[in-house]
Parts: sequence; C-alpha cells; structure tokens
Amino acid sequence: MGVERNQALLYFQSKIETALRRIVLAPEHRRYAPHVTLFSSHFSDNHTV
Repeated sequence: MGVERNQALLYFQSKIETALRRIVLAPEHRRYAPHVTLFSSHFSDNHTV
C-alpha cells in the first residue's frame, strides 16, 4: 500500500541507508518508495499463515 511522499520518511530512509553503508551492507538499487507492507509471503515453509 503506497503512502504520500513525506520528507520525514525520506530523511529517515536516508539515515538508515547511511548507517548500513557504514557497516558495509550494500544499499538497495531500486528507488525508495514509502509503503506499508500488510503481508509478506517471504516466510519460510515452516510458517503457516
């Protein structure tokens, strides 16, 4: 579910990305799009939803 662009969210995402780079984790290559995840099917096979 998308949400309106919000400067606070963009700032927060920028700070998280900077922190991840400092601990040598690669940033996402796709453009950041604020959203709300209601359900993710990325659970292992051991989880029942």
